[in-house]
Amino acid sequence: WNQGYDAVTLVENITPWRDSRGYKANPFYHTSKDTVDKINLNLVTKVARLALTVLYNLASRDSVFLPTKPLITFDSPPTVNQSPFKITGRILSPFPLKIAIKPQNLIADIDRVNRVYSALTPLRNGTNHIKIIASDAIQTNTFEQQIEYRPDFEWISTLVYPNPSYKDLVTFRAESNRPVNNMQVAVHQVDGTLVRQINGVASQPNSKIWWAWWNRKITYGIEVATAVYICKFEVKSDNKIHTRHEKLIVIRE
Repeated sequence: WNQGYDAVTLVENITPWRDSRGYKANPFYHTSKDTVDKINLNLVTKVARLALTVLYNLASRDSVFLPTKPLITFDSPPTVNQSPFKITGRILSPFPLKIAIKPQNLIADIDRVNRVYSALTPLRNGTNHIKIIASDAIQTNTFEQQIEYRPDFEWISTLVYPNPSYKDLVTFRAESNRPVNNMQVAVHQVDGTLVRQINGVASQPNSKIWWAWWNRKITYGIEVATAVYICKFEVKSDNKIHTRHEKLIVIRE
């Protein structure tokens, strides 16, 4: 104070070893029996927060207010196609921070130099409600955001059976990771000549699995010859066409 610096001294305003109004005496004060099990940790926490608040205001010459809640941003896009996805954002707090990601119960990594946080977060298909909880020594701030997880289309499986086919009805089955609103199977000879085109039907209520059946006949009801055929699966998902090919062996008995 004599040198013109703001300062504060933290001391007890009541003698600790005497009972007084609002203060329970500690008879072990400044003795060898004053061990950690006798500490009022709740009071210690409050005093520590008070001290940090005062220090913050002494260090912030331009501010006469108590520190605001820790500031956090959410810099990830609203729609992503990867899971797990790295959630990122910026942070601003004069105190050390802890950032939790809910409902995944993750603790974010914090780069204190660049004031950013990140957390590799698993997402489920569709809308994910993300809650970010930033806590410092004084206060807690909560930020909520939605992320739409929409993975790129992927084939899970395409099946043609029985294969080889001797006389049975041929079954086509396609499964993908995204909903499909249409499927067709085109059967071609190896030279590319179209033999038959079959419309598929969706498994209800799962539109990610589609079926089609073929009686091994061309359009005019004539059974196809013994040969190897190329089966082209074509599906439409999110207004995009996706194709995949499988081989089928037909043997006439």
